[in-house]
Amino acid sequence: MCRTPPEPAGSRRRRPCISPTACSPSAVPPPAPSWTLLATRRLPTPTWDCRALSERLRLPAGSILEPIPAGAWIRPESAEQDLAPLRARLINQLHPDPQAPHLVIGAPGAEPVPATDVRTLFARLPESTRRRALFDLLQCFEDQPGEPGQVLADVLKTRIAADEGVLLAVPGPDGVEERTLTANGQLRWSPFATHFAYQPRPPEGEATAPFPARYRAPFDGLIEIGPGQYRLGSYAVLELTRSGLWLRPPTPDPATRQARAVPRDPSSAKLLFSASNADEAALLAQLAREAHGRLTSDARQASRILPFPPAGRLPGRPTGKPDAEAVDAAPVPAVPVN
Repeated sequence: MCRTPPEPAGSRRRRPCISPTACSPSAVPPPAPSWTLLATRRLPTPTWDCRALSERLRLPAGSILEPIPAGAWIRPESAEQDLAPLRARLINQLHPDPQAPHLVIGAPGAEPVPATDVRTLFARLPESTRRRALFDLLQCFEDQPGEPGQVLADVLKTRIAADEGVLLAVPGPDGVEERTLTANGQLRWSPFATHFAYQPRPPEGEATAPFPARYRAPFDGLIEIGPGQYRLGSYAVLELTRSGLWLRPPTPDPATRQARAVPRDPSSAKLLFSASNADEAALLAQLAREAHGRLTSDARQASRILPFPPAGRLPGRPTGKPDAEAVDAAPVPAVPVN
């Protein structure tokens, strides 16, 4: 464990405990550094630390900027008791990155934070900190309809890295693992792609599709051919998506945009596969099972193999929200967190 320098007199300490039992005495300390947020500064000091992320203040449209060890939380002005559980999670289990601040936006079920308040904070950050910021979006923007990550990139007029949700930390076999948080407070699975890059929409034309900005390979031995895209033999490409993994032919088909847009389900991961005909579907289904077998035990238990589009629906035909039908499902064990 790392050593934390002595506190200055009168400072307040908030130390994250990365533990599956929320700081229980029996928890095993993680090998990653512990972090301390004092009233005046974070220790050890991350490269992104700055005054704008260290002071609690009210933003022009009424939102509250609240420092947390991993960065800052822009939240609505709501009753403290309503936000206390989420605040405790963000302080204790949002893993600090020494190179990149997390900017958590909003709170589930609460009044949305206006995008203008996010823009106000972003403008106050040093340029180097703006480039590294990681947005964790817990809301949509009512004043700017659309996909939250794309809305924010358009409002800030710059490329951003965003995640529609927040991942919380538990000890893993190789250090700290970041897991999804369900509505009932359980931690479930560890996504391979945590944040996606969004480009500002051009003045005339459509927005470009987001692509993985922070990610890891699902297993060893893969050849990366693009951000979060891996060649799987001669017949398929394995992509990292919000919902988990997507296995497709080397040439993208009409289902591409929809498959990439399938939202993350905090309860379980999806391993989607797409094909344009029955023979190709049989091959890709077999490759999907083989890829599933190469995942770690935890990842296998947390994921389901699914065809996309679902059976009976044609690629490119509007069906509302993207979805899928299970062809093979496994129970997903929850990680107990008190």
